[in-house]
Amino acid sequence: METKLQRRKLELFVLERMFRFFWSLLNFTARLPGTVHDHLQIFNIEAKTRMKRKNMCEEVVFWKWITPKLLGLVTQVSVYHWSIEGDAEPIKMFDRTANLANTRIINYRCDLAEKWLVLIGLASDVPEKPHLVKGDAQLFSVDQQCSQALRAHAACFATFKVPGNENLSTFICYVSKATNAGHTFELHVVELGARTEEPGFSKKQVGIFFTPRLLIDASLAMEFSQKYGLISVITKLGVLFIYDLETATQVYRDRITSDPILLTAESSTTGGFYAINTRGQVLHATINDATIVPFVRIQCMQLNNYKLAANLAKRANLPVAKDLVVQIFQELFSQTEYKEAAELAVEFPQGHLRTPETIAKFKIAPLQLGQASPLLQYFDTLLTKSKLDAYESLELSRLAINQNGRNLLEGWLADEKLECSEELGNFVKRVDNDLALKIYTKARENPIVVAAFSEGSILSSNITPGPSSEIADLASEIEALERILSDASAQPTRLSYALLRSVTNNFSKVIGHGGFAVVYQGVLQNGKIAVKKLSISDGFSDELFVDEIECLTKAKHNNVVRYLGYCADTQGELMEFNGRCVIAEVPKRLLCFEYVPNGSLHRYLKGKPCGDEWQVRYKIIKGICQGLQYLHKIRINHLDLKPGNILLDVGMEPKIADFGLSRCFDEEQSRVFTKHVYGTPGYIAPEIINSGEISFKSDIFAFGIIMIKLLTGHNDYDIERWHKSLNRDCPQVKRCIEIAQACVDDDQHKRPAISEIIHKLDELETTVDSPAIN
Repeated sequence: METKLQRRKLELFVLERMFRFFWSLLNFTARLPGTVHDHLQIFNIEAKTRMKRKNMCEEVVFWKWITPKLLGLVTQVSVYHWSIEGDAEPIKMFDRTANLANTRIINYRCDLAEKWLVLIGLASDVPEKPHLVKGDAQLFSVDQQCSQALRAHAACFATFKVPGNENLSTFICYVSKATNAGHTFELHVVELGARTEEPGFSKKQVGIFFTPRLLIDASLAMEFSQKYGLISVITKLGVLFIYDLETATQVYRDRITSDPILLTAESSTTGGFYAINTRGQVLHATINDATIVPFVRIQCMQLNNYKLAANLAKRANLPVAKDLVVQIFQELFSQTEYKEAAELAVEFPQGHLRTPETIAKFKIAPLQLGQASPLLQYFDTLLTKSKLDAYESLELSRLAINQNGRNLLEGWLADEKLECSEELGNFVKRVDNDLALKIYTKARENPIVVAAFSEGSILSSNITPGPSSEIADLASEIEALERILSDASAQPTRLSYALLRSVTNNFSKVIGHGGFAVVYQGVLQNGKIAVKKLSISDGFSDELFVDEIECLTKAKHNNVVRYLGYCADTQGELMEFNGRCVIAEVPKRLLCFEYVPNGSLHRYLKGKPCGDEWQVRYKIIKGICQGLQYLHKIRINHLDLKPGNILLDVGMEPKIADFGLSRCFDEEQSRVFTKHVYGTPGYIAPEIINSGEISFKSDIFAFGIIMIKLLTGHNDYDIERWHKSLNRDCPQVKRCIEIAQACVDDDQHKRPAISEIIHKLDELETTVDSPAIN
């Protein structure tokens, strides 16, 4: 929140900008001699002409410009509107209600549509304490021609779109003295004229609490920021409270001036407000776009409100750091707030979350009772808010075709909701040649290709596509995977189960296996790939699968195995159930990686020495260090480092693999606690076993065990055995022994960070004599 104070010379300039229209239109009131009538005149100062005049039969006790062209006139009995346009006379709007008798009118306002009006007055609350006042207000509906009395010291109207509604809603926001909390106040937010066919807005009522020395303070004014959806409550003694309209959550509180406030006015261009105090200072309060979202989300521990931070950013189109957007999205998703998560992903203009990974996350999210699937909620939000990109269009079309929704696809194409592409045309061609031709044409494909396909479709328009169309579609998927494999900068993508089954020859060649997955070799024209097929059992968690995808997508380093894509399909399989053959929907979860030819470090340690043994082992140690340093830099804790998860390429360069247990840490996180024990026995840090504490030092412990195995080839790490089996005069060996010993210290605080390990290794000469390993 920023507060700006200007000296007197600047005040006139600010006010002139603020009220440049009203400076040219002044209203003068004068009492006619010998009567109780008021003589009203409106002058155009710039033109030096009198625009209108009127003799009022009643005394005008308050007047205010409620719109640029409409003057509100309040008498002892009634309220009038007087337009500056034409020859219109003041029009009586309503009579004052009894609760405003004997009050001093301080404000009069209307909503944007001029359908709702509110008149506010103050009176002494306790005769012996005249500084304590009570507030009364009259709310009037122009359409219904009826009034409602309110207890209110200040009020304002707000126009706001309630989430889930198509139309804007009108609200009355007002502050009243609390009846059960001493001299504190309450903020009320009430929707006016709610439509029965749209979701309703629950009335909000929250306390406004003052410090003891400000208990005699009273609210003076309220302003609503259309840009941010925030309500400002400004008190007589200069205390500013800011609330979110949708949730009535207090966002900010501070005293912005030590001098009493006289009046306020909205600053529509900045989303803030102006105020004038008794010293003649003009204050301009605005929201700091660069800090408001982090302030709400992170810096203010009492707020820590990710949904409010997201809503503020969306309303005002604020620039937000990608990591913060992702963090807010993850928190919404973890709370199963799928609709809000979808809106966040779709509405952020930077497009940080409109990715294949987001679609995959919605695809495997669990169904909620009585609600549409999370994936359908996401696509419904996309279709409502914007046009789909090429990948989104393909995924939605898959969903529609698989559920016999060809007519839906035609409608989306007609409404220009889909981005047409060759891939989309290839997929639709399997079921509808004519529709595919429209897609090819819209995608502006090669005219010769379109023409050739058009000629073919004339002959086959009445023939149901058979295996040939499926083969063509599969060929295009294989071609796309070939491109990803050959281009290191290409992004991972979703892969079909049929594609992976094809390139692995129906999963025929096993190249690795573990407790939860089997790894198969796949063959492409550009090289080999590794396909990890996860075991779907009772203990399988889609949440862990998504976490692994997120870690793999982030991790791009020469010492981390390269991730190519994922499969999250569901296949119908024939199986026996209760003595009957049934078709069951079986989830298929697979991951695709580059093929690393020399297998795992585990296999290397069990094999025969190759070449200069120490130089190879030292290269592996240094490469693991560099890969682990990168992972920790991007806040990934591997949690399952072991020789079986270190792969070796042609040049014996190590690549860290298997992120099934990995955790992504937030920037402010240094450790977390869990009830589960992560890792492989023998490589699990003591603090995980003893207290469930996970930190980056957990990876350091596992790395220390790996170093010991590389140094000795044995399963234990007895220091005496190191001394007997290695040449202690070799500087690299001595340094590695020291590092390994420090890494496996029971006290995690004594273990070095990965950057310290690399620094210690870099201090040595890179060329040393090979040690004698017994």
